[in-house]
Amino acid sequence: MPKNKYSRYWKAVIEWAGLILNKENEDMILSKIALTEIVHCKSHSDKEISRICKAHCVEKWLEKVLSLFGGKYIVIVGGKAKVYEKLIKAIAKDRKVITSNYPLFQRKEVLRDNILKQL
Repeated sequence: MPKNKYSRYWKAVIEWAGLILNKENEDMILSKIALTEIVHCKSHSDKEISRICKAHCVEKWLEKVLSLFGGKYIVIVGGKAKVYEKLIKAIAKDRKVITSNYPLFQRKEVLRDNILKQL
């Protein structure tokens, strides 16, 4: 994806990863991260996705996805994913789990400080 095509969300993810990995080079950062979501079946609006659907997706996919990821850090973004923090920490085992608010709802400096405190 061309650099000028990144959404605000992806720009925030790249910045967070750079803080966590202590890297500034965007290509290096992108080669070291993976991104997944709690829900893999999509709708045009999150409101259409029921709790039952979220629970089903978590049960079916989350452990499989996280077990394939070999990184040192798992970042939980937003309140909808934070609901599963205890489960994610159990799956994560020796990896560091970091939580963060959704990037578009908080000032960049606050998000950055929150992540750095958790490292």
